[in-house]
Parts: sequence; structure tokens; C-alpha cells
Amino acid sequence: MKTLRFKNVYAIIAILAGIVSAFSFKSIKEQNAMYIGYINLNGNCIETDVLCTDMGSALCKSGAQNLYGLTLGGTICALQLYRIP
Repeated sequence: MKTLRFKNVYAIIAILAGIVSAFSFKSIKEQNAMYIGYINLNGNCIETDVLCTDMGSALCKSGAQNLYGLTLGGTICALQLYRIP
């Protein structure tokens, strides 16, 4: 009977460890999303060498220009980007 209890405890620990690690790795991946910044100049997207992220509080800039990310179509730069901390 004692060995049966230990087996159950190990199974529960393994399941809980799997659930906790799945959530912790998901948040790390979301924090590391980086985008190339584009300047939106009269509807034209001009690529820069500045890397930005889509999460944060301080806007991503190149000089005085705000930088944007490309939308899914890849032709419009309208995604607001933020400075990498």
C-alpha cells in the first residue's frame, strides 16, 4: 500500500511540473518578439536597422521618427512598436 501512494504522488508532481513549465515558456516567447522598425513616410515604408518589440511603454524611435512594424500583408507599416528595455 505504501508504494502505491508514492507512485500516485510522483504522477501528480510530474503533471504539475508539466503544466507550470508550459505556462512559463509561453511568457518567455511572448516577451522576446522583436520586429524591424519601419518609418511611415507618406504611405511608404522605409526600413531601418532598429529592432523594436510590440510590448512596452516607450515608443520605438529612430531619431525623431516613430517606428512601425509591417502588417500581415507586408505592405502597410501600421503596427505600433515599442523600445526594447
